[in-house]
Amino acid sequence: GYPHPDHIRTHEISMYAFKAAADASRYPDAGEPWQISKVYYDRIFNAPRIEAMYQFLLVNDPDSPQLERLTEVRGWMRDRPNLATTQVPVGDFLEARDEALRSHASQVAPDSFFFFWPNDLQREAWPYED
Repeated sequence: GYPHPDHIRTHEISMYAFKAAADASRYPDAGEPWQISKVYYDRIFNAPRIEAMYQFLLVNDPDSPQLERLTEVRGWMRDRPNLATTQVPVGDFLEARDEALRSHASQVAPDSFFFFWPNDLQREAWPYED
């Protein structure tokens, strides 16, 4: 299964809070209830992103060794719905993102697949977090 029980629990608690926020009877001492309009979460792997990376390399670097891995990932993603409704431009912050992620070596190995694609490729093909 998924190796991060802390992430699973964070999701469970967040979804509980999302549902409870609008119900005045749930936590009457917590303040006025309010309806949360949207929950955001990231989807680093989604079909449009993988396809954009693949097509960019196919045109600009057809001998790239990354095409083999992207072909594999395209197969995984082919039938998954893309539920992302928001894109945040992050092209100027990719190095800071990677540095922060690498600082959590117990969670993400420095040679993890999260660092599979070079930042210059991401800036050109898909400079977003979804």
